[in-house]
Amino acid sequence: MSLSNALVSAAFDFGTAYSGYAYSLRSDFNEDPTKILTCEGWPASKGLSMKTATCVLFNEKQEFDSFGYEAENKYMTLASEHFHHNWFYFRRFKMELYGEKSITEKMVIEDVNGKPMKALIVFQAAIKYLKEHFLANIKKFQAVLDDEIQYVLTVPAIWSDSAKKFMRLAANGAGIQDDHLVIALEPEAASIYCQHIKTERVSTDFAKSIVGTKYVVVDIGGGTTDVAVHEKCLGGKIKELFHASGGNWGGNMVDEAFFQFLIRLFGGPVLAKMKKDYLFDYFDIMQDFECQKRNLSLEREDTNYILRVPPSLSKCTKKYI
Repeated sequence: MSLSNALVSAAFDFGTAYSGYAYSLRSDFNEDPTKILTCEGWPASKGLSMKTATCVLFNEKQEFDSFGYEAENKYMTLASEHFHHNWFYFRRFKMELYGEKSITEKMVIEDVNGKPMKALIVFQAAIKYLKEHFLANIKKFQAVLDDEIQYVLTVPAIWSDSAKKFMRLAANGAGIQDDHLVIALEPEAASIYCQHIKTERVSTDFAKSIVGTKYVVVDIGGGTTDVAVHEKCLGGKIKELFHASGGNWGGNMVDEAFFQFLIRLFGGPVLAKMKKDYLFDYFDIMQDFECQKRNLSLEREDTNYILRVPPSLSKCTKKYI
């Protein structure tokens, strides 16, 4: 079966901070292109997002254990009991593919504690989990063969060709056949979706906009920001007016600024010791900040946000006074 005749199209959003998927049945798409199904019932979800955390946990033998919030929770439990030292925990590792460095299948990345592991194994495990979760979800109500599915894997437009090739290799290793896989640029995928958006304002209703309409797509994620300039063409097609640009200006920069604030406040050695001896509390601080960040209101300037400080931070601070 060719991709053009696929019964289901499944798109994986492999994000820096969060990952998830959405899918559409051909029968639904023919009636309404915006009828897209997603998964919101992620295991161990804490209600932070429709997606799950981009975290992968491997045991001491570098065997896959868990992904997402399950991996995050299990590793925090191991850390609270100081049993985590021989485990491999990767979070926000997508940005390892950003930049001008050489990216090959032999590339090695480090986990949160600096332990090295082959990058391809880590990325494969993440994509395989998303694929298997999707298949288990759709087969609850729709009989479909893997050969009838078109898979789409989105990547930042600013990534190098070697990074895109690496993601294709990882997807192949996760069990997705190359002839059933499409590597799509994130802003282009968003731009295509915009063609079908219906709003009350004519100026933002792309379904009513005329051919020749020019517009800018700004895709701000956890790790990167992509900026693309497109033009609407005949037949629902789009034209790229300028080559996509951007950089590593995602939401992680806010987290990094907060971390640097903690360093200025308590000192680098204090934070390093806390991360080494009280990893559970360190993650708890960063997770609390993430929750507060999501509740930030730009309409209220007088809002106070309170972050909990664990006693272990005080213990680490006293060692350097």
